[in-house]
Amino acid sequence: KTDGLKSMLKKNPFVTTDAIYKFYEKELCKYLDHEFEEYCTCDDYYQPVVEDFELEYDVKAWAKKNGFNVISCNGDGRDDGYEPKFRRGW
Repeated sequence: KTDGLKSMLKKNPFVTTDAIYKFYEKELCKYLDHEFEEYCTCDDYYQPVVEDFELEYDVKAWAKKNGFNVISCNGDGRDDGYEPKFRRGW
């Protein structure tokens, strides 16, 4: 996934470290969003359960693919006020 970075450096070889950091942060977030979407299956009636999502495994896989070593990682999840799509009228 360094094609985007190569393109960015081709346009401006004096890219700041902050811009490179943001590039890789965005790429990692896109990767994790995709992995999480594949992992988490939803049921219309029940809140998703994702307690055992292997964040560290996925971060290490992305890091290896992009030439990084993981020192540590942690994550925080939330349901953002989950409401079922269908409600049964009682």
